[in-house]
Amino acid sequence: MSRTAQRQVSFADFELVRQGLCLEPVLQTISDFLDDAGCVKPLQYLADFGHELLLVQVWSEDDRTPPWVGELDLVDAETESRLQLQFDEAARESYTRAFDAYAAELQQIAIRNGGRYVGVSTLTPIEDIIFGSLVRSRVIA
Repeated sequence: MSRTAQRQVSFADFELVRQGLCLEPVLQTISDFLDDAGCVKPLQYLADFGHELLLVQVWSEDDRTPPWVGELDLVDAETESRLQLQFDEAARESYTRAFDAYAAELQQIAIRNGGRYVGVSTLTPIEDIIFGSLVRSRVIA
């Protein structure tokens, strides 16, 4: 999704919170949370200022478990930056463990501060997300 189609949370947003100009008690964020700058510290900052975090992490199966092996030339869809690397089964397993640990960290931030977290795959039908994951997590009633 392009930066124009998806509003990115930025440090400017956190400055609004710090100054008390953003008064919404619940911060609802739907994102993949995959950002070079990291999202954990800014999300904790928002929680520290009294916002309840409602985080919905959306990922494709390729985001969580890359299906490729061999020499890869990765291009970031948003920044067009390139990364060349060698990817084998051990690297894939390590990457998946790191992805899952990151998702667990996002979940811990939300729950620790009285919020909620839902992780959903793009392979999950939308009705299963709405009437399943979101209801079970009390994101919607």
